Amino acid sequence: MIIKMNLINYLTKIKIFKKIVPSLVKRFLKILGKHIFIQKYKGLNLKLNLHEPMDQMIFFHDIYEDEQISFLTKKIQQLNPHMFVDIGANSGIYSLLIGKKFPKLKVIAFEPVKETFLKFQKNIFLNKKIKNITEHNYGLSNKEQNLKMKAKLRNGYIQQGGFGIVEKNENTSSLHTEFAFFKKGDNQFNVKNKIIFFKIDVEGHELNVLKGLLKTVSRNKIFMQIEIFDQHFKKTNIFLIKNSFKQISKIYSDGKTDYYYQKI
Repeated sequence: MIIKMNLINYLTKIKIFKKIVPSLVKRFLKILGKHIFIQKYKGLNLKLNLHEPMDQMIFFHDIYEDEQISFLTKKIQQLNPHMFVDIGANSGIYSLLIGKKFPKLKVIAFEPVKETFLKFQKNIFLNKKIKNITEHNYGLSNKEQNLKMKAKLRNGYIQQGGFGIVEKNENTSSLHTEFAFFKKGDNQFNVKNKIIFFKIDVEGHELNVLKGLLKTVSRNKIFMQIEIFDQHFKKTNIFLIKNSFKQISKIYSDGKTDYYYQKI
């Protein structure tokens, strides 16, 4: 069942209703025992789970990183890349929006978490006209390895958005943990002299991802949107500058910062 949420989306744009309407609707749906929907969003059909904060933003407000996606889209139009690589694809919103907007652009996506990947595949199935996405159920890192991952538990639900790598000596007693497979990034791309757009959203693993892509970066022209945790920014920024990147912009939203780097 594909639903349209025009009235709710309209009401949540009014300041006094912004929080009241979602709260009331969630309570009503909880009584009904319903939290999974298929909804129209920017020309896509998406499977949404109202336990997920990201999906709530789309369901109630009809927005998801609009400023970032707009900026990225303009850069793709300007630079005409050969491929778009989505590292940490989650449920595939970036891959699907870019794939739909640029049907001749090769889109390659990586998502290591099994349940999240299955949701991504469902969204691909719901948008059968988009034919240019290749999805992989593993992550990218600096070497091939199994890594222990963590996610928040809320009312017994494992929050799929925001899975991150467990850090050394981290206390995970209140978290869900599971293992996922990662491969070295350079082993995925045997290309030279191409323009590649990377979107990297890996919840703190960004420096490892970059180290695994050094050969690919050295052989090609690169544009990058990368979410960097504040505590990792200094080391990551130094690494990128040493490898001929220049920061050209940044966008802060929803408590996180996406940085834009270019090596052209």
